[in-house]
Amino acid sequence: RGAIRACALRDYANEGLHQQSFTKPDHTQHICMDINSLYTLIAIAEHGSFTEAARQLNLSDSTVSLQVSAAERECGKTLFDRSHRPPSLTSAGHIFIRRARDIVRQWEQLRGAESGGHMTGALKIGAVHTVVTDTLPGALLELRKQAPELSVRLVTGLTNDLINRVVRQNLDCAVVTIPDHVPPNVVCFPVYSDPLVVMAHADAKGRTARALLENNPYVRFSPHAEVAHIVDRLLRDRNIKVNTRMEIDTLDAVMSLVRSGLGVSVVPASRELRDNNLRILQFGSARTAKPQGASLRNPGSGNPGSGKTGARNNTAKDAASKATSTRTGKPGAIRSVGVVTHRDSPDKGIVELLVGLLRSQT
Repeated sequence: RGAIRACALRDYANEGLHQQSFTKPDHTQHICMDINSLYTLIAIAEHGSFTEAARQLNLSDSTVSLQVSAAERECGKTLFDRSHRPPSLTSAGHIFIRRARDIVRQWEQLRGAESGGHMTGALKIGAVHTVVTDTLPGALLELRKQAPELSVRLVTGLTNDLINRVVRQNLDCAVVTIPDHVPPNVVCFPVYSDPLVVMAHADAKGRTARALLENNPYVRFSPHAEVAHIVDRLLRDRNIKVNTRMEIDTLDAVMSLVRSGLGVSVVPASRELRDNNLRILQFGSARTAKPQGASLRNPGSGNPGSGKTGARNNTAKDAASKATSTRTGKPGAIRSVGVVTHRDSPDKGIVELLVGLLRSQT
């Protein structure tokens, strides 16, 4: 039955190609493409290379090449331009991948219905590095217990890139630093707010947060990271002058440099900061979990899928900040973490479960 369904779904994908006035495919060497082939093709499109797709799916390079060749033979179209390195999608390939994503979603919904409502299929999650070293592992372990038949695929990246991948529906959801604005077709569920702290080597010069920052080289988060804009804004608001020497993408790398005595930094509080060689000074409020069921949306987006327009004109960051109080009397000395998903995502139930599990880790 699975092969029959897969063939029916394959024909749906091919239909999109034939509607573009392409030549009729050659069925003399007809091989029924299965759903795994579609996962492979989508992985190539998302990761940009056959080799990386093979690594992500735990397949050999030759298996990936064979699946691509079989798909192209069955469609009668060239899906990847191999004259470039790495190969890029052709116009026919873009059409096919768009259909393939629809098919995979339908297939996973079908599997879920046949399994008696149990969560099955694959959930593609993106996450910023600071979350991967903090709350996400515990949440994923609990998710595995509650949905053992669900396959979770995790990638890391910076907030803006991950949100763009959610918009393109390359990811089902992403755990990110909540930005000032989210796209109108994205729903954001706030999870918690972290205090920002000053991190310095035990021998760094200065007793206060200001003295440490002004009297030592400063290790800055890359400007591509959302947290960098939050920290820069706070430094300007408090008129703290820093001498930036390095720009780094990840918390692990910042910690390594600070631990070596090469500078100081302002970072989100994390369990990873427990180190006798580090001095940690409060720069903001304590971690605050968001209330169960809360969600934030871009102005005018209304409820996901409802088509109604929201009455208030608040950004996601505004709403997250209002939900958190600070003991320091300096509002905004926090980094808010949330889960974003596409408003048309069929996986909102799983995403909301993940949100709850992340909140339970705070």
